[in-house]
Amino acid sequence: MLEKNTKQVNRMMTWIFAMCAIPILIMVVCSHYGVFEFGTEYTRTVFIAGLLLSISPSVLRYILPEGALKYYMLGMAAIFIGILGTSNHIGIYITYILVPVLSCLYFEPYLVVESSIFSYIFMLIALYINSAGKYEVVAMGMSRTHIFIAYALGFTIEYVIVGSVLYLIVKRAKNMMEERNNATYENRMKSTFLSNMSHEIRTPMNAIIGMTDVALRRDMDEDLRKDLTVIKSSSTGLLEIVNDILDLSKVEAGKVSIIEENYTTESLVDDAIAVINARNIEHKVPVYYHVQENMPQALRGGRCENQAGYVKLCL
Repeated sequence: MLEKNTKQVNRMMTWIFAMCAIPILIMVVCSHYGVFEFGTEYTRTVFIAGLLLSISPSVLRYILPEGALKYYMLGMAAIFIGILGTSNHIGIYITYILVPVLSCLYFEPYLVVESSIFSYIFMLIALYINSAGKYEVVAMGMSRTHIFIAYALGFTIEYVIVGSVLYLIVKRAKNMMEERNNATYENRMKSTFLSNMSHEIRTPMNAIIGMTDVALRRDMDEDLRKDLTVIKSSSTGLLEIVNDILDLSKVEAGKVSIIEENYTTESLVDDAIAVINARNIEHKVPVYYHVQENMPQALRGGRCENQAGYVKLCL
């Protein structure tokens, strides 16, 4: 399941990186032709490198394994953001945590931890380089080390809080995904078990029905024929129930076939009474029934599925 998710997220991340190449290209071209000035030559060089970085996953996805491509995109994004942070002209701040946020898409808690540590290291490097040009150091003459420590502590608090929240969210999401997969697996095993048992039951049931048909072709008194008819009717009904169990997987997939057949009200009532009398031999309780006059004599019905997914009898 995680391998499939990794492949899907890699494809999505590749698309996001490719889309980022468009605005980066526009900024580089506009800056080159003097449409506007957005930074030093160093900044333009960084953006050109970012342009190449944003395009590279689209090529490497056909070369690198999915796991390696995952680490490549997250690692290069962390390095690129760190390099951007070395320029005083780019205020990124919360952007440092962007890579751990992106890593949440893979539903791997330890990947969130790894990406947070990797991004945190490059944040410290970028912050130390950037601290040389801070206003407090340049204009006020404060110690560069003190400014670096002050900013680093602030970003560390941010990383600890956001990283911990992201880790807990991903861990919870992964647990829920595993529980859902386990439930799906158990449901599939249940369907397989019912299917196997149903097949095992059908064999003796078909034998009972077949032998009953053979017996009914012979000469016998009316009472014995009536008893054999009840056995056949009950066996056929039980076989239909078994067939319905076999259709369980189709019900879950929403692909139940409609089986239509003609029958009469009289035959339906006779079958029901025969089954009741078969179980009423010892007690001999009188059975009474009434059929309404407006009840049709000929009916056509079958099993069908409504929009909610429930199987019902359609007349």
